Amino acid sequence: MVIVVDRGRQIDVCGDAKRRLIVFRTEDVTDDERWELPLGGPVDASDVIEIAMGNVSAPVARGFTLNVESVLKIVEAFLAKKRVDGVAGTWRGGEVLTVRPSLP
Repeated sequence: MVIVVDRGRQIDVCGDAKRRLIVFRTEDVTDDERWELPLGGPVDASDVIEIAMGNVSAPVARGFTLNVESVLKIVEAFLAKKRVDGVAGTWRGGEVLTVRPSLP
């Protein structure tokens, strides 16, 4: 898991670079509605993949995950204070946080 914080902005990259990764980003960590999750494909709740998120692992829909190349573009854009969508768009809003596991 990699977390980059830039003042009130944040991007989290989780997963296994050999398989799939998931990215969470926000321009304002104080506003849950500003979180975004770039999509790698159609989101089908029956097609899940186990993703490591810090010291926990959680099943998530494969459509929420991205390949390494896509993640690198998204991270580079974030660092340049720009925004790049995932190949299938971006899910926005407070519900994005339901995908993130709660750490004890």
